[in-house]
Amino acid sequence: MFDKSEFSKRLKERRRAVGYATQDMLATAAGISMQAVSAYEKGDRVPSGEMVAALAAALECSTDYLLLLEDTPTHDTTDICGVTGLSADAVDVLCSYAAKDCPIPYGDILCSFLNVLIKREEAIQVAVFFDSW
Repeated sequence: MFDKSEFSKRLKERRRAVGYATQDMLATAAGISMQAVSAYEKGDRVPSGEMVAALAAALECSTDYLLLLEDTPTHDTTDICGVTGLSADAVDVLCSYAAKDCPIPYGDILCSFLNVLIKREEAIQVAVFFDSW
């Protein structure tokens, strides 16, 4: 079951760790209201999925970390390679596709497609394909 107080605590800790001294700074970075950030940090409200994604992006961490599903805010290339079996070069290519300034057309569509495949537990086939690409 989701623990609002633990979520609130993690959100506040991550905000400070990343360097947002105030709730207003985080709100501006995430594109949401300061009142919403305040309510999330107090445990008065739970953010929607869209808000969790915006907060995670601003806080440079995964949504799973914010939602207490994992204990590590981010994963480095070595972690990703170990889990997926991809080479470091393949991970770098995928990360560039996921970046907002994606250098290739339709990179966001490629990332969405990969996410669907991985959720379907076909990650091994995807990893083999991209590693040999």
